[in-house]
Amino acid sequence: QSCQMCRWLVYISAEAIDLADLVLDARHSLVRQSFDAGSHPNCTAANNMRMNADGFGLGWYGSKHGATKAAVFRSITPAWSNRNLRELAGVVKSTCCFAHVRAATPGSVVSEENTHPFRHGRLLFQHNGHVEGFSRVRRRLVARLPDELYERVSGSTDSEHCFALVLAQLDDPGRATPFDVSELEFAVLRTIAILKELGAAEGITEGFSTCNFALTDGKSVVITRYCDKAPDIPPPSLYYTFRGVSEIRDSLRADADARLRPDYGVETKRGAAADAPPACGDKSPPRSREAPPPLPTDARPLPSDAAPAGATAFLCASEPLDEFGRSWTLVEENSILSYSSETGDAPTLLKARLEEMVDGATFSDEDDDADAEVDDRGVGATAVTDGLLRFVARLSTADSWRRKLLER
Repeated sequence: QSCQMCRWLVYISAEAIDLADLVLDARHSLVRQSFDAGSHPNCTAANNMRMNADGFGLGWYGSKHGATKAAVFRSITPAWSNRNLRELAGVVKSTCCFAHVRAATPGSVVSEENTHPFRHGRLLFQHNGHVEGFSRVRRRLVARLPDELYERVSGSTDSEHCFALVLAQLDDPGRATPFDVSELEFAVLRTIAILKELGAAEGITEGFSTCNFALTDGKSVVITRYCDKAPDIPPPSLYYTFRGVSEIRDSLRADADARLRPDYGVETKRGAAADAPPACGDKSPPRSREAPPPLPTDARPLPSDAAPAGATAFLCASEPLDEFGRSWTLVEENSILSYSSETGDAPTLLKARLEEMVDGATFSDEDDDADAEVDDRGVGATAVTDGLLRFVARLSTADSWRRKLLER
């Protein structure tokens, strides 16, 4: 069983990088993934699209306003044929960047409002996946949103509604000050738990939901790789690397001959044709090619207390952007990955706890229950079970925030 999926990337560091290095110039850049994806070692083709031509978007943080606000550029054209993308990415540098190429869910409207990433205040959000039966759970979902967040939903996608639900789990989501990474972790995980509960309330048992979420405030980022039917149905592929900025930059620029040229691949140093993107409007499947080599069998997520010498940059992508090997790690199924450029510590991966939290948390959806205590986030405070509380107790080390959650 398969569904339309997208491709995205996240970069965050205390040191800026050229956007062109990420989206244009790498051997397997995001632009290349818009028309020739499929390089996902140690993952199956399930839930991984080869063609992602239903628009693209960039989100990045500049120096103005103290890097507390993100700029967003979105278009419904295929990424490979947009000259403005090439012009913009060639001159912009940022310490935090989101980029996304979209393969729209069948029946979904292709519009700029429905194109990722989505922004609220200093927060950016993007999603690869879908919410099963969204047309059925949508009404229950929007009932969980405060008016000010509901009114800000301008598109029709499940992804933007998921973002609104994430925002509803945060205190003052529009604030200018940074969020602690544990706040972002909790908001994302609570959202997945609510989505699962809403699906159960609607009696949705067929199909599956996938939530490869990415949420950042420009300083910290939280990422999930999740499918509610895993391991029987895998979530979309997702990999990360944690290295020095110069090492990442040099690696992405290493194979100059593989880059798409200003004529968008029609004529490259290697001659042209085979790797050229399709003509604009052509959504036929890309030509087949040799499968990528698998990652080393001993590749594992970095322990949270061990970082490579000189590592200061975190890069996460649906598919590795440069040569495959030990520098890229496959994010485990149903896990959450978080990183803060403020501390510079190695990324933290919480394996299995995500599923424990999702299965252990239930939320009452009986709005007419006069006895139900409802907090300011529209969720029954008395319905947060011990499973969720146990999970929250093991989140990041922000004691004051954790105490506040446990007190709810």
